[in-house]
Amino acid sequence: MNLVLTIIGILIFFILAEIGVRIYTGISKNFDIEMLRYAKKLKKRSDIPGLSHEHIPGAEARIMREVIKINRSGFRSIELPAAKGEKEYRILVLGSSITIGWGVPFESVFTTLLEKRLNAENTGKTFTVINSSIANYNAVLQAIYFKEKLYKLEPDTVILHYFINDAEILSSQGAGFFIKNSHLIALVYNRIKQAIAAKKNNYATIGEYYRDLYKPSSQGWLDARKAILDISRFCLRSHMNFMVLLQPDLHDLSNGSLQEKCHEKIKDFLKKHDITFLDLMPAFRAEFGDTARKIWVNHDDSHPNSSGHKLMFENLYNYFNGIGIFIF
Repeated sequence: MNLVLTIIGILIFFILAEIGVRIYTGISKNFDIEMLRYAKKLKKRSDIPGLSHEHIPGAEARIMREVIKINRSGFRSIELPAAKGEKEYRILVLGSSITIGWGVPFESVFTTLLEKRLNAENTGKTFTVINSSIANYNAVLQAIYFKEKLYKLEPDTVILHYFINDAEILSSQGAGFFIKNSHLIALVYNRIKQAIAAKKNNYATIGEYYRDLYKPSSQGWLDARKAILDISRFCLRSHMNFMVLLQPDLHDLSNGSLQEKCHEKIKDFLKKHDITFLDLMPAFRAEFGDTARKIWVNHDDSHPNSSGHKLMFENLYNYFNGIGIFIF
């Protein structure tokens, strides 16, 4: 009887704690829980070898209090016509959660702003900017997705929106049943995992983590370099323009920071292989200072908000305008 009562007490405690956590995460935005919602409502397992997941075509969910609507092609973009138009110029953007506009309204995402502005230029062409990004992708997954599927969209220009953690090695193992279905367990699990990782690696700052990520011997960085070269060479063979848009982490934008040193390594690699790039770190630092917390999408989530996306759009548009989009 004591055992039964103990089990019942534990179950009641768990149920009440789960309800409390769900109420809390329903009122406030929590990155771990919002990612859980994103995974459950918008992602599916991919049939493409090497890919862990893709978007569910036609799915829609409110994530970070903003609606993310996926079109029939699996993108957070307007519906694409059945065939590419004769005077249509297509820009395909590869990326992950920043690119998709995490916590940002669709109309404020930099790809949406870019498409709107280009079509206001009255060039005689129709511009379509395809935001093919999927959260929890790295450079390797973006390369696979592009080479196996996205090239069929016949883009004229391909932009790899590269974030500094795109050199991470991602686990292909999915979350367990309880993590998927319990907000309480998901929160506790993620906090324990983060604590173990911090103790194991003894990183004082996120910059130290990035420093190690970009060591010459880092397998993740080696894989990322190969992925970038794969996309570049594929585009060259297919007569598509290709460029890399370097996106900084908003924790520390200061001159001489460890993150900036990582950006220098990335740019040295791109220069060596004659790959066009635009580094957004100087623009973010000039506009928002060394610490850009005021444009974090949430107090504990450093994804850029609408102001950050506006800066991304303006710099990319000015870059295109400066060199001529049709010749770059």
